[in-house]
This record gives sequence, C-alpha cells and structure tokens, in this order.
Amino acid sequence: MYRFAQIVALIGASLLFFQPILAARLPFIERIFGLDKLMRVHKWIGITAFSLIVMHGSVMLYYFRDSLSFIFTQPWYVLGPVTALIIDTIVLITLLRRRLKLPYHWWKRIHQCIYLALLTGFLHSFMVGSDLATGWLRYYWIILAGLMILAIAYRRIIIPLTTKYFQVKQHQIIAQNVHHATLAGKPFRYWPGQFMMVQFQANGISKEWHPFTISSAPSDPDLTVSMKESGDWTATLGKLSSGVPVKVEGPYGKFSYHFLPQDNYGYVFVAGGIGITPIRSMIRELCHESADRPITLLYNAKTMNDFAFKNEFDDLAKMHPNLKVVYITSQEKGQVRFGRVDQNCLQEEIHDITHQHYFICGPKPMMTAVRKMLRGFDVPKSHIHFEEFSLS
Repeated sequence: MYRFAQIVALIGASLLFFQPILAARLPFIERIFGLDKLMRVHKWIGITAFSLIVMHGSVMLYYFRDSLSFIFTQPWYVLGPVTALIIDTIVLITLLRRRLKLPYHWWKRIHQCIYLALLTGFLHSFMVGSDLATGWLRYYWIILAGLMILAIAYRRIIIPLTTKYFQVKQHQIIAQNVHHATLAGKPFRYWPGQFMMVQFQANGISKEWHPFTISSAPSDPDLTVSMKESGDWTATLGKLSSGVPVKVEGPYGKFSYHFLPQDNYGYVFVAGGIGITPIRSMIRELCHESADRPITLLYNAKTMNDFAFKNEFDDLAKMHPNLKVVYITSQEKGQVRFGRVDQNCLQEEIHDITHQHYFICGPKPMMTAVRKMLRGFDVPKSHIHFEEFSLS
C-alpha cells in the first residue's frame, strides 16, 4: 500500500510540475499543437494530477492512521496536505466556476495560487520522498523542477517583453451585440485564422487578457478584432473608443489553411455566430490570393440581424465565382435557409462532400454535431479542422 502511494504521488506530482510548461505558450510547442489544444490538455492533466494526489493523500492517511499527529507536526510532511488542499481548491473552483458564476478575474487570481502548490509540493516530495533521496529519480526531479522554473520565467518575463502596443482606430457595432475594433500600430506577421491575446486599456473595462481571433486578413492594411457580448467583461466593450491603448500578445493558433499540405481539395467553412471571425480572415485572404479551388461558407446565426460581415461576403461572392455563401437562420424564417447545419444542408450545399477540407468554428454543440455528421459521411479526421478556445 505504501509503495502504491509513492508511485501515485510520483506520477501525480510529475503531471503537476509539467503544467507550467504546457501553459507557458512556448513557441515550439504551440506551433506543433496550437494553443487551444494545449489548453485543453492542460485542463485534463490538471484534473488527472488532482485525482492522483487525492488518491496519494487518502492512502497515506489510512496507512499512518495510528500516527497522524506525526504527519501534521513535521514541517516537510505537513506540506503534503497543504499542497493537496491548494490543488483541490483550485480544481474544484475551476470545475464549478460557471455554476458559481465566478468572474474570470477572480478565478484567475485563485488559479495563480498553483505557484504556491508547486513550491510546497516540490519541497514535500524532495525532502520526504525516499525514492528521490538518491539515484536517477533525484536528478529527474531536479531537471523537471528546472524546466518548470524556466517555463514560468518565460511566461512571466519573456512574453511580456514581446507585448505589442496598438490603439483603437475605430470601433463599430456590426451585428447584434458584435463589436468590431480596428487597431492602429506596428504591423506584425500572422496567418489567416490565428488569434491573439488582447488587453484593452480603457476606463470602465477591466484590464484582463482575453483571446480574440484576428478577423482581418494578413493582406489587409489594418488589424481588426471582432467580439461578441457574451458575459460580464464583454458587456463593457461598448466603452471602447478611438485612441484607447491596446496591448497584444501573439499570434497563436493553427486553425488556418496555411498549415495544411498542398492539395486540390476544396475548402468548406462552417461558422456559428461569432465563430465567423477566423473564417472571415481566411476567406478574405483566399480571395486576395485569387485561389481557384471551390470555397463554400455555411454561416449559421439566429436571425438576419446576427450575421456579421454579410454585405462583405455578398460582395466577395459576386467578385469570386468559386465562392459560395449560404446563410442559415435558426430562429427566423423567410429570407434565407432555415434551420441548422444538418445532414440535408451538407448534402444539398456541398458538392463532393468527401473531397473537401472543413473548418468549423462556433458554439461547442454545433461543432460537435457537424464533426459527427462529417465522420458519418466518411470525411477523414485529418480533413476536419476546428478551434475551441477557453482560458479556463
């Protein structure tokens, strides 16, 4: 039993110490996987580490049930329960955040307590763990701790030094609760479909970093972001105005046709609501490149007033015969196709379903449903591309 608890602790602590490396936005890792996927892995590794550490603590409490006073009176031993308490609190609050209606900035402050858990966890394991007393595991632990410290330093010191500074040049409402901000500043290189971390320095807007897709194309003269009101923070975006300073980190992400191998497959873009932003960037750039492959946009929104960039897409479709735009409303009948992106829609609107690359962005239920339908049509997984990003 004691040996089992040691092995569980070693695996759980290793996963815990690996977390800052995943969250550091290291370029060589982000380029391989994409930041959205790294954050999803980060979340599930955190839950796994939490489970293993709870298991370790439970077994050890049972094993030392007759001498618990010893554990809670020895400094290096008591750091174990302290570490477990911090991690348990962070994970449980993260899992219950939406139910608790906890604002993002409060969740972030609580989440940053993980640094304390990393310190107490390392000291506890290094000073108490008999497996780490000698041999290769001791060197493994020291190297892992060193990598963790370097990752934290990169995230907290190096990335802020690369921050880009812009100003809001223009702010518009382009659809129902959709804000479109044009930013002025020194241009930087990005690929269509990528996103960046943005912090607005406006009075009345909390200075939090949020991920927003770059809705402009690389060939456009200005950098733009388009954001929908969907919570307490985004509800304050109406306070944006010309001249507001903006901090930018990035770009990030691999949700772009740029990262695909060269082939003659068509591109099908499936957008739901504000998920149109990366797709707008890619379609604009494809039109700029005069791409000769077939391009189809299936754009789903609640009502006609919820379609952002509709006039722009209509104009692009007139100028580029290979671009087909299909509007779909789910709550308003009459002017365009009614319903959702379902099997009938895919069969009727897409020529040769299996000979396409699919880019899907929108609400999670929609993306899950469309991916499932495409797999039902025998579309290879390698041809289905999606982005699902959340900081928590």
